[in-house]
Amino acid sequence: MLAKNNVEKHQIDSIVVSLGPGSATGTRIGMALAKGLKKSLNCRLINESVLDAIKLKARLNVLENTIVTAVPINKTIIGWQIFRLNNSKKILAEMPHSSNLTTFLRELKMINNAVLVIQRQLYDKLKGFINTTKHSSMRIEPEDNLAKWIGFVGMDKKDKREEIK
Repeated sequence: MLAKNNVEKHQIDSIVVSLGPGSATGTRIGMALAKGLKKSLNCRLINESVLDAIKLKARLNVLENTIVTAVPINKTIIGWQIFRLNNSKKILAEMPHSSNLTTFLRELKMINNAVLVIQRQLYDKLKGFINTTKHSSMRIEPEDNLAKWIGFVGMDKKDKREEIK
């Protein structure tokens, strides 16, 4: 990968890794790999939320003031977060949540005119519900490169964030 992009190992100053939400096993494997690379490359390690990275898709494509991102954590739990655009166009993030599908849908009904950005498998589950709301929706497709988005968000914040030890 480095050779393909004409990058030398000594040019890497930071690695950005996802801390979820998502598969616990996948998150642990990713963190272990990132920590090993950090040690061998002597660079910084920065964490980033998948929910924060997903909002990039909505920010680039919509004008609504509220974005809701959601991913399945397992078969019954959904990780989700609300982002609101204030008057000065700064995005304010609410605390992330994890809940079952019923609670997620109940909370979603209380939000007006949001863009819902969700992974394809969750979208397919919620399609009937989404069509009955005032929300617009965007699917995260398998070909969408979440790792790249996580990297963009992490590098944008790298000077403002504590490094993982």
